[in-house]
Amino acid sequence: MDRIIAASRKGKTKGLVCASVTVLCLTFVNTGLALAVEKTVQREGTAASDTNQENINGQEAPKEIVVAKVNGAEIKMDSLVKMMNRLSAKAKNGVDRETLQQQALDKLITLNLAYQQAQAAGLQADEKNVTAAMANLKKNLGSEEAYNKFLDEEQVTEVDLRAQITRSLTLEMAYAREIYNKVAIPEEAVEKEYEKEKARYVTPEKMRVVDVLFLQQASSEAAQKKAEEVLQKIQAEKEQNVWALSLDGTFIVRTYDINRNKDKELYQAAKHLKNGELSGIIKTAKALHIIKMKEYEPERQLTLEEVRGNIENALRVPAQDRRLQEWDQELRKEAKIEISWPELAKKNS
Repeated sequence: MDRIIAASRKGKTKGLVCASVTVLCLTFVNTGLALAVEKTVQREGTAASDTNQENINGQEAPKEIVVAKVNGAEIKMDSLVKMMNRLSAKAKNGVDRETLQQQALDKLITLNLAYQQAQAAGLQADEKNVTAAMANLKKNLGSEEAYNKFLDEEQVTEVDLRAQITRSLTLEMAYAREIYNKVAIPEEAVEKEYEKEKARYVTPEKMRVVDVLFLQQASSEAAQKKAEEVLQKIQAEKEQNVWALSLDGTFIVRTYDINRNKDKELYQAAKHLKNGELSGIIKTAKALHIIKMKEYEPERQLTLEEVRGNIENALRVPAQDRRLQEWDQELRKEAKIEISWPELAKKNS
């Protein structure tokens, strides 16, 4: 439910549930078809230009062509084409038409089986949530005119739209129950991953200073003289407040994070300073500096507890994918799946 979920809820669903429905849930996507898909439908004797018409020039419209049945529930050509179009848009690399067609059919079959199981289990989206999703959709589209245009473009009525949102929210409940709630990450797997990637879980050394950067060439006598003068002014002030210096165009004062590799001379001078301590004049390849240590934090190894959430999230994604495949097999085990479209039937025979 890419377009509706995005417009009506702005991704507020739990990560897994939203991901599951995003991967599998078909509702209304843009009906502009990729050229290859459009040609396929037309070649199979289908008019894709107006799916609201029952017949066009004697040919059945996509909404009337049944490509498969799942326990008696029909999958129509227009649903297949929309799913192909959506998968094609998301594919990182080009996918040939036959592969795309099969992937789309597989997802539609899984969706139907999942919804049938949800209904059998008594799962049903709360009407309040459906109404809220509808309201958010209208709000995010911006106006009643935009909302009506959306309905026209998707070739659906408001009743159809509400039914599809109800179906999608019900599917979310099913995916939450069958995938999210059934995926647990073992403690030993978390510990193993932590030890394996321990070097990654380190906070880098932080060295933040107040830097007086002189704008003249480091090798010039004028720069050296000015640096000595400024250093004396700072040292003479009780608080050694670098920010109290009066700028005269020969230097600037800034807060600066020293990079150990990029700022080697500054790093060597700074590593001996305590917080609040002032350096002498530091000469680098390009300029002279006077620094005052503002904040220092050494490199630190993060504990398992500090990174547990990140590790569990990383392990959860493949675990969810595995559970999704298992569930798909469970759903298909006793299902009666009939492929009626000749081209698809041949591939699935």
